[in-house]
Amino acid sequence: MSDTPSPLYGGFLVKEIIICAASKVKLNASSCWKGFEMKKMDLQIIIGTVIGVLIIFALIKIISLPFWLLKNSIIGAIILYVINFIGIFTIKVTFIHCLIVGVFGVPGIVVLYIYLNYLK
Repeated sequence: MSDTPSPLYGGFLVKEIIICAASKVKLNASSCWKGFEMKKMDLQIIIGTVIGVLIIFALIKIISLPFWLLKNSIIGAIILYVINFIGIFTIKVTFIHCLIVGVFGVPGIVVLYIYLNYLK
């Protein structure tokens, strides 16, 4: 009998028959490694499922981003109209101004007021 290198662990397998460590029974070499291949396949399925779920979550985030920006810009426009109607100060209502106010809130209003009245 000649020993051949094992492709899995780098050890040596007997050509036809080996003793399987898990069952302590003499088995054919191919039947002893079938369990290992099944575990390897299960690991591949788990990793593939996790990667697939992460891709789906990333796509959901990418698709929902424009809707989030649109919602916040509408909220920013409402806030700017209310500020202009009350007469505290006047900020021109543009899409960029609405987006800044919608995303950043009150600090966005303050920065816009300072930029438009003192820095520009």
